[in-house]
Amino acid sequence: MATFMTTHSRREQGFTLLELMITVTIAAILTIMAVSSYQTSVMHSRRTDAKTALNDIAGREQRYFSVTNSFSASPLQLGYSSSATTFGSTFSVGSGYYYLSVSNVNAATATTPATFTATATATGTQAKDLACATFTLDSTGNYGSTGTGTASPPCWP
Repeated sequence: MATFMTTHSRREQGFTLLELMITVTIAAILTIMAVSSYQTSVMHSRRTDAKTALNDIAGREQRYFSVTNSFSASPLQLGYSSSATTFGSTFSVGSGYYYLSVSNVNAATATTPATFTATATATGTQAKDLACATFTLDSTGNYGSTGTGTASPPCWP
């Protein structure tokens, strides 16, 4: 009977190495899943910077158009800070995860209206968001995006 007590109390002292390794493996798998999900959520939330910047520039373009009867590709003319002399890869918006450019700025003719297209392109760590690599908004209010096309949620809700 003494042997049973000694063996039994020894068994209750702790976990075996196999039990411990299984627990660590499960914890690692759960951590990997949580980090991946968090990074995806962060990328989705950063898309707001691009959409906000494009809506802002569209509003500025419309105000500029109401005064000059044309659109502009100049940040200075649209009221951005004096340090911003051109749009493009150096004109970052929001937290710096996108840069803004304006293209297809055309004056109105007798047969066509004036136009512009504003584009926000992901940069830095946000460039890993392949589903929504760029966002566009044009002078007629049409919006679009480029990417893998499997964005969830969609790039422009």
